[in-house]
Amino acid sequence: GILHYPFGSGIHQRMFNGILHYSLVQTNEMPSVPLTPTPTASPTAVHSIAPSLSFVKESKLNKSFVASFEGGNGSYGVMFDVVALNDLVVRSIEFHTDLVQTMISVELWTRAGSFQGFENDQSSWTNITTSGVWAQGLNKGTSVSDDFPPVVMKAGETRSFYIALPTNNLRYT
Repeated sequence: GILHYPFGSGIHQRMFNGILHYSLVQTNEMPSVPLTPTPTASPTAVHSIAPSLSFVKESKLNKSFVASFEGGNGSYGVMFDVVALNDLVVRSIEFHTDLVQTMISVELWTRAGSFQGFENDQSSWTNITTSGVWAQGLNKGTSVSDDFPPVVMKAGETRSFYIALPTNNLRYT
């Protein structure tokens, strides 16, 4: 769905334009606690038997899902569902904008389950990053990676993501 910033009336039946970067992980490697983007100070309050983030990044299981970059329409944001076929860790997202070499603010939200029925309910979403990124322009991915915390998904899980800009320069199909 496409929304007015930050949450508001939406238009359904639209498609996210961008790239979702993720890593497949073995079931015995699935973290039991959320991974952090940088190492934590030692000792930590919570012991984890899960591999470190760098171990998972170094695996040969890094993948990308590339959606269309047709971008015939523009709006303030887009919500979309991801259904994990295998255990995975979402590493970063690139979105499509018509802005070129411009610093823009982007908000990235997530929630367990589908976005449908929750388009206007900000309290059911978790903001995972709000950051400034350099827009790359039409037909190129603008990356939200530096401040993107890994999002762990189990096989069969549905998770929604919402990318929001303060201007209507996000492109979608």
